[in-house]
Amino acid sequence: MASVGLAYMEGLKAMAMVKTHEANQQVMNQLLVLVHQRQHGGVATRLDIARLEAQLAVERQRGASARYELEHAKLTLINLLALPIDSSLALIDEWVIGVPDMPTPEGAVDMAVSQRPEVQAQAIRVKASELTYSSITGERVPSLVAQGEYGLIGNRWNNTLDTYNMALTLQIPIFDGAQLEGRVAQARSQLQQDTLRLKAILNQVKMEVYDALASLGAAKEQVGIAQAGLQMASKELDLARERYAVITSASHFELTNGLSAVARARENLVQALFQLNAARINLARSTGSLHTLN
Repeated sequence: MASVGLAYMEGLKAMAMVKTHEANQQVMNQLLVLVHQRQHGGVATRLDIARLEAQLAVERQRGASARYELEHAKLTLINLLALPIDSSLALIDEWVIGVPDMPTPEGAVDMAVSQRPEVQAQAIRVKASELTYSSITGERVPSLVAQGEYGLIGNRWNNTLDTYNMALTLQIPIFDGAQLEGRVAQARSQLQQDTLRLKAILNQVKMEVYDALASLGAAKEQVGIAQAGLQMASKELDLARERYAVITSASHFELTNGLSAVARARENLVQALFQLNAARINLARSTGSLHTLN
């Protein structure tokens, strides 16, 4: 389930990158028209146009790569879902931007211990080993067994006789060729192994929960920073475009720098949103609550 969820997020990431590169190309085409107009007015050079066209070519190349990544993610998802490889797949979900309050580490660990199947299975093995060890060690204790039987004997109902027997047996284990000691040692060893294995599983689960919580917290912070960065980069590009359109002596480098800043900021936001939603899946997996994740 976690693999499918992460593959889906990879698809959403690739789809977002395709839209990002398309938006970057749209802005660059608009600016290219502006640069051509300035060239006709004698205030821009062919070098300015060449630089912008080079940036546009890079964006087209990266857009093509993103489209391949999208198709690859879809094929991976189809394979994980065991669907026919020629199935048509549409990703209709959207990324979650706001995450509810995260659980406390103690609460998340308690949830994981109560819901993770490997923890429950190993706890059952430990209980079974404890019962086996207790049963074998109990064979050392003397036992008192009472038994009885009552019935009727005869060939007709009217001439039957009562028959019965009773027995009281005291069993005292004295010597069995050390077989009991061997079985006790084996049961003790199995109990110790299962107990150590349970501790190792619990440590692994706790580590995964704490790591998922740390990843989710960092991803939330990254999303906020990336959103602010995109706003600042967009403002920088708008100011550079306005300056380039109005002031004839404005440098073309301000325009290209603004374009590069917006492109990086959009990619940073896509990456941050991917990390945030992937962290949600990892936290749900670590706490054993994937079935409740929307």
